[in-house]
Amino acid sequence: TGEILNWNSYERLNINFADKILILKQLDKKMKYLDIKVSKYLASHPKFTNKQVSFLIESDESKTTQIVYDEIFTDTYPYSIINHNSIIEKFLNRSIVEPDYFKIYSNLLSFEDFEFYNLDFLEVFDKELTFKEAYIKFSDGVLIGILQNDRLLLNPDKDLILSNDMKLVTILKNRLEYSTTDKQYVEDKEITKLPIPNLKINRNILIIGDYDDIESNQIVEFLTQESIENLNKIVLSDGDYLKDDFWDNEIVVKNYDMVILNLEDDYEFILTMYLRNRYKQNDKFLNSLVNIIHDPMNAKLLADDKFYHNIILSEKLVGEYATQVLFNPTVTQIFEEVTHSQGNEFYLLEKDQYCNLFEMNYEQ
Repeated sequence: TGEILNWNSYERLNINFADKILILKQLDKKMKYLDIKVSKYLASHPKFTNKQVSFLIESDESKTTQIVYDEIFTDTYPYSIINHNSIIEKFLNRSIVEPDYFKIYSNLLSFEDFEFYNLDFLEVFDKELTFKEAYIKFSDGVLIGILQNDRLLLNPDKDLILSNDMKLVTILKNRLEYSTTDKQYVEDKEITKLPIPNLKINRNILIIGDYDDIESNQIVEFLTQESIENLNKIVLSDGDYLKDDFWDNEIVVKNYDMVILNLEDDYEFILTMYLRNRYKQNDKFLNSLVNIIHDPMNAKLLADDKFYHNIILSEKLVGEYATQVLFNPTVTQIFEEVTHSQGNEFYLLEKDQYCNLFEMNYEQ
């Protein structure tokens, strides 16, 4: 609150008592380099006497930017840069081809439901045990991996012996809401092995517009080769997408699995409302629409649980991601793995394909 380059604004926030300072990217293009200006203002202000603070800055990672920040923070404060575009790309990579993954990411970053927490092994268990034993005993949350000497292992070997020097990587409602049980892991020889889910997804995808200039190489990691070859993009030279014949003749008749709207927020809002009314009898088409939105208010206005749930709120996700990193740097490593096709990923398993899974109890 208050003027950005006025010390009184920061004094009201007790900035000299902060542990970390997060500087987010300014979307207003009239205020260029505001992140750099704020960093310089604080780092050089005589009343800023907080020598224990560190900076986390949302910016690009170009060589020029690095040189500028090195000049600002020379021998004064530790800092790190998080790349806005790479974060967007990371989360779009899988969310675009299956928007329900976005719900997982946004839930784990929102500070509203479940988040990642690292717990000291001795805080939870009093003796060594295997990962599978710890997983079964850990309740009111999910044990997903371990951290040892800053090395992250998600979903490790089930027979890995956990020891006192490890941290447990968990998903919890909050850090205090977990417990352990006396349940024992019992091998059941009768359980049918579940088929490995497909990493690549078949999707017939169309991108409308070039507001954020989504490149095909941003979203192909979880697509089959056929899907990549069929990936289509339409950008109208006059920018007028509110034309009946365009949607009737060019889009709806082709039965795309996903139609990604990549337009300026306010225009996309109007266009989406137009399409919902015009094609209100065509549920399949309406469910194929995916909105990439930047303004949270527009996202809230578009939200509709009946059909239209495929809303990816990119800027909000970046802000939440950056905030989470402030509290738990391990989040960077976790999302680096679960948003790419190397290592471990989240999978959504349909009941009709994995009926045996839905018949199992917790221990199984």
